[in-house]
Amino acid sequence: MEAAFSAIAGLFSGGGAAAATTAATAAGAAGAAGTVAPAVAAGSGLAALKTGIIGLSAISALGQIGMGFAERDIARAQADEADLQAGQERLDAQQRQNRIRREMASILGETKGKYASAGVDLTGGIAAGQARKTAEDAAEQISIDRRDSEFVQAQYRARARNLRRKGGMAAAGGLLNAINTGANTALNIRQLGA
Repeated sequence: MEAAFSAIAGLFSGGGAAAATTAATAAGAAGAAGTVAPAVAAGSGLAALKTGIIGLSAISALGQIGMGFAERDIARAQADEADLQAGQERLDAQQRQNRIRREMASILGETKGKYASAGVDLTGGIAAGQARKTAEDAAEQISIDRRDSEFVQAQYRARARNLRRKGGMAAAGGLLNAINTGANTALNIRQLGA
């Protein structure tokens, strides 16, 4: 630009050939600038395109990581809930078994009271057999309830383990997807050229 101004100033000041040479140089520089400007603009457009692709890729990768971690957190919360359900089942089983024991003690007490009021010997015979049968029935009910409860608790614990494993896989999958997105973006940018 300065060359063009000095060439114009030289023409008006009567610089003659020097001014003409400066003007020609300025015109050549302007022509070269006119040729380079579209090339620079094209390079700027490619750079802007690459920057946009990288930005979108980064947003996509972060989204994939975030989605994986969110799925992991949901699975962990569900696993914690399954652990709580296993603990609740254990407490419920203890309450049921205690209730069976109380019912057995109540039945034995009533039976002993009836036999005692009738004058029946409680240490042998029918009264002792009835007491033994009541105790055996209660023990069997408690055993069945304990096995059932242990099975249910094991199911809850297995569910919790599976959910935690699923959560870990979701987080790892999010990271792998993000890496894959980054690798694909790098390949796409490389294909665009310099």
